[in-house]
Amino acid sequence: MFAQGWVRLFTLEADGVPVAVLYCYAYAGHYYFYQGGWDPTYAPYRVGLVLMHNAIVHAVAEGAHIFDFLRGEEAYKDRWATRRTTSVRLIGWTRPGLRFLSAAQELVERVTTHRSGRKAASSPIIGRKAQTL
Repeated sequence: MFAQGWVRLFTLEADGVPVAVLYCYAYAGHYYFYQGGWDPTYAPYRVGLVLMHNAIVHAVAEGAHIFDFLRGEEAYKDRWATRRTTSVRLIGWTRPGLRFLSAAQELVERVTTHRSGRKAASSPIIGRKAQTL
């Protein structure tokens, strides 16, 4: 992916030392936020928030029309997202026994999600409106 030019790495430095980093994948007008982190010493300065803002601005300047935070319900994603998408998993089995196991696994996941009160997996994304940041 690096050789194809799809990887985007962002860093925020203080006195020449990285204090926050995040990376995304860029492909076909979409940015996919994959991972980020920061030095806890700098947490009061909201370095992760600052770097995320810089990454989104860079994505828009590069022509991206979607900034996808991928799956997860983390609260920081709602700060940026203008809508959510639902993740769907499609599985095809040719053997009846494997088909049954797949259906059983899906049932267990649904019951577990229902009992825990969790929402189904979704993906917060920023659409064209992100350009007004």
